Amino acid sequence: MIALHSIIGLILIVFMLWIVFQHLRGGTAGMDSKRNRMAFIGLLDLQVLLGLITYIIHHPGGWFLFHPLLMLTAVVILHIYTKDTRTKRTQVQAYVWAGVLMIAGMIMGLV
Repeated sequence: MIALHSIIGLILIVFMLWIVFQHLRGGTAGMDSKRNRMAFIGLLDLQVLLGLITYIIHHPGGWFLFHPLLMLTAVVILHIYTKDTRTKRTQVQAYVWAGVLMIAGMIMGLV
């Protein structure tokens, strides 16, 4: 379960970098942007579910407690600030800030 959670986390980071790159070069608009966001958020929600199951099964302590806090903050940011009603700039900033939180959370998960 931990391995699957880790693999999906790495896929999410790569997917997020690809979405940010697409936004910055002006390539995503309309349905492509919406499909990318929906696929990303769906994968992110699956990741949260796997993370909760893993946390319940293994329940580590110490510094690891920061991992779920950082990850859930990133999930909230992505769910709120990447909607189509937001400006492209706001969406890119949300992906970048959530990416920073997710990478920090991944590091806290390893400590």
